[in-house]
Amino acid sequence: MDAFNLLVKKSGMTAEQINALLSTVNIAPKVKTTQVPQETVVPMYKTITHHVRSPITVDADGNEIWTDTTTQETEPVEPAKIYGQVEVPSMSTDGSTP
Repeated sequence: MDAFNLLVKKSGMTAEQINALLSTVNIAPKVKTTQVPQETVVPMYKTITHHVRSPITVDADGNEIWTDTTTQETEPVEPAKIYGQVEVPSMSTDGSTP
């Protein structure tokens, strides 16, 4: 039964689709989905961009020639916690409530 529940979960099918599929082979299951709270932690990063403009030389007319440099650095910051609901299917074939 656990293996079948795993198969149902991985199929991505709704309870109605599972019931319809199994009724074609004369199995009368009860399939139920339950919303289960889920929490995950996602790593977060901060990117810092530095723009630097500096003179590198002077031309024959006395005009400064500038160069622009851009650098970036990335550093980890506090991870974000994300909360949601996951639909978990379960099934029984013996008439009991899943």
